[in-house]
Amino acid sequence: MKTNRYAWTASLLLLLPVPVFFLQGKPAAAAGSPEAGEKNDSLYAIVYTTGENWDTAKSAWEQKAFDAHSRHLSRLRKSGTIKIGARFSDKGLIILHAKNTQEAKAILSRDTSVMQKTFKAEIFPFNVFYAGCVDKEQ
Repeated sequence: MKTNRYAWTASLLLLLPVPVFFLQGKPAAAAGSPEAGEKNDSLYAIVYTTGENWDTAKSAWEQKAFDAHSRHLSRLRKSGTIKIGARFSDKGLIILHAKNTQEAKAILSRDTSVMQKTFKAEIFPFNVFYAGCVDKEQ
């Protein structure tokens, strides 16, 4: 039986909201200028881990600002900003499209759970070298 890769991807996106965020990464480059080697309209990998305010006595769904976090990710999925999402080990991962690193950071800064340090997020440029389920941006 052949698996529909889009159905598989969609199911991963539904699972994403567990262990996730707190905004971190490299210092921002000057406003409006791409960082070294960065093109406009790029993909970014966002790796999510639990933040310093994660309450280990509670489930993910009981964490402070988790509902707001889930709504934020839902809006990003519906707008097409998130290309794929998954969990691995104790981490979460999304690949998102943004014009540059500053825009990627701005997108994450609107996540209440990141700002409240329930989750931590690190941003990395994502360069596709083997197109498959996630196609390289043109």
